[in-house]
Amino acid sequence: MPRPKLLIIDDDKIYHFLVNRLLDTIDVRSKLSGVHKFFNAREALNFLDETDDGEKIIILLDLNMPEMNGFDFLDSLNGRINARELSKVYIVTSSVNQSDRDKTKEYKQVEDFIVKPIQKSTLAELIEGELVEN
Repeated sequence: MPRPKLLIIDDDKIYHFLVNRLLDTIDVRSKLSGVHKFFNAREALNFLDETDDGEKIIILLDLNMPEMNGFDFLDSLNGRINARELSKVYIVTSSVNQSDRDKTKEYKQVEDFIVKPIQKSTLAELIEGELVEN
């Protein structure tokens, strides 16, 4: 069974540290082909362009980032046919705005809207759920 890669896209270093620790405690790294961290959404898009290998992609995406926000990323992802079809996006954000939640529903690859901080059980469930679908 092919293993998906996990992309964490967030400009917050503390969030990256937290997710790293959670991944260690739920022991899913061996079930993923890789965990890739990006502090900038444009870097994540470049990575997707360079590694268009047909693997399923699980993305944890923040909405509020400088230079390119989460919605800009989603719009750009939609222009990349293979990445769009292979990606499952989980919005993980500090935003509690209903308008942000509503707007994410316009993107078919967005699976869920999670308000930070992400809980260990939530992260485990979403990754395990994606592995079962694989």
